[in-house]
Amino acid sequence: MSGRSEAYVYATGRPVTMATRGMVATPHYLASTAGLTALQLGGSAVDACIAANATLSVVLGHMAGLGGDLFAQVWDPSSQHVLAINASGRAGREAHIDLYREKGWDEIQPRGPLAANTVPGVVDGWSQLHDRYGRMGWAELFEPAIHHASEGYPISQRLCDFIGKHADTLKQYDTTAQAFMPDGRPPQA
Repeated sequence: MSGRSEAYVYATGRPVTMATRGMVATPHYLASTAGLTALQLGGSAVDACIAANATLSVVLGHMAGLGGDLFAQVWDPSSQHVLAINASGRAGREAHIDLYREKGWDEIQPRGPLAANTVPGVVDGWSQLHDRYGRMGWAELFEPAIHHASEGYPISQRLCDFIGKHADTLKQYDTTAQAFMPDGRPPQA
């Protein structure tokens, strides 16, 4: 491969969502459809992004969940400037390399009490964007995500592979084992 991450190997295997007079691009067709629907209902580009991102947090939650961050650049036609939002969380002030070295580690741990977990920022980022540029109500924006969370959605090969790769970790906790491997083994797409 030409230096690309393995994350780029998979196609969704689902249809491209087509439209005229607008475009929404996400890594999952259901999220793209949610964004497109927001545009069709008269929402702004920011509304479309929020609807799509909320849907991604359901259908591609291992890559774009509510516990993550948000970075956005939005052209503001009234001020003729780009608004940049960094809605990433901060790591704890005690999470520094010396602490890890004292514990015998040369790198920050990916999980557990000494992981450099950050405070999630995505919802605050949505709120900041919506306050400035949103036209639709929150209930309308979250409706596609809520629908897919409640009614289900086709699982992607990418998510199946991720669950399989992390099955031992997921099995450590009853809630994640039941949610991601209800039959005791990783699902198949």
